[in-house]
Amino acid sequence: MAAQILQASGCSVRLVNLRMLQPVDREAIRRAALETRLLVTLEDHFLTGGLFSIVSELLALNRIAVDVMPLGLAARWFTPALLDDVLTHEGFTAQRIAEAVLAKLNS
Repeated sequence: MAAQILQASGCSVRLVNLRMLQPVDREAIRRAALETRLLVTLEDHFLTGGLFSIVSELLALNRIAVDVMPLGLAARWFTPALLDDVLTHEGFTAQRIAEAVLAKLNS
């Protein structure tokens, strides 16, 4: 849904759905890094040791320089709740994700 909001705002968007962290689709990440000006990683857990870490390692090993914007949970524990409530509280709604990406693109 965030991709749709961004497209409606005039952004060209590519969505690469990496449903699992391993095995990772290295070629899809490499292509996206070479063909776009901003990679956004989105994960519903801490950034350390997750998708952002994997993408960063892959980019470094391949000497690919691209702007990466990681979106993940802050490195702190949160109050337990239903997943939708936690994601809303953490700013993981489609609108908030799109706003963060637009802010990064416009900075």
